[in-house]
Amino acid sequence: MPSYSESDRDSLQLSDNAAEVLLARAVQLDSVNAAKVSIAELRQAALDAGIAPEAFEQAVAEFRAVSSAGEVKPAKDRARRWPALVGGLLAAAVLLAVFLSRAVMPAP
Repeated sequence: MPSYSESDRDSLQLSDNAAEVLLARAVQLDSVNAAKVSIAELRQAALDAGIAPEAFEQAVAEFRAVSSAGEVKPAKDRARRWPALVGGLLAAAVLLAVFLSRAVMPAP
């Protein structure tokens, strides 16, 4: 595997497919390292992904209502999926930003 200097490594251009693969792997690794996520972290991820604050707050209220009624039982598997969801939202936001920057900005 070739060795890159830090500036070479950071300036490497990736295809959309390669960027998606890289971000998906980062999400996967991150989900192993974090088993819990706070509402505040989810709120920020949702905002970063372009989800309306009102929609997120409504989802939180509905989730709290369902979970307080005992209909949602915490599960180990569900707890492990939250970091992947957050990472997926962030990856989607980054990919959308890359796509829009290429679609909107003319080539030099």
